[in-house]
Amino acid sequence: MSYSIEVDPVDHGPGYWKTQIVTILKDGEPIGNYEYAYSGTPPWLPFSQNGQDYALYAEHYTVTSVMALPSCEKIAGEEPSTWGFCPVEFTVYPDGMSGTVDGCVWGGPYGLASLDLSRISEGILFRGDPDYEDDEEYVEDGEGDEE
Repeated sequence: MSYSIEVDPVDHGPGYWKTQIVTILKDGEPIGNYEYAYSGTPPWLPFSQNGQDYALYAEHYTVTSVMALPSCEKIAGEEPSTWGFCPVEFTVYPDGMSGTVDGCVWGGPYGLASLDLSRISEGILFRGDPDYEDDEEYVEDGEGDEE
């Protein structure tokens, strides 16, 4: 698997945050893109599970999402939230079924949240929040619906 990204900033003028167009490459060739609604480095990590390629990514600074590769189709993701968990870096364990996301609740201390990727083929992402014991949620179908 040789996926990578290129990032191009978009300046929206004075008084507005810059965003970024993230282009997804496979073997150096563009296969898709998305807009990252923040000016920082977009977290992005490709991984494989049962012969299918996916990528963890953030399209907003408070969102963890999953896309299928090489289609670049969003299959699961959270809804943006003012006080949501801001992903900075993803890790996926070798089996492709679980991992972690490093980040923070906006303005708070950094911490690791667990990721259950075992139902990703069904469009379901499970993230545990490190800062709140009962704030675990299922996110499915790329729409941010909770189970």
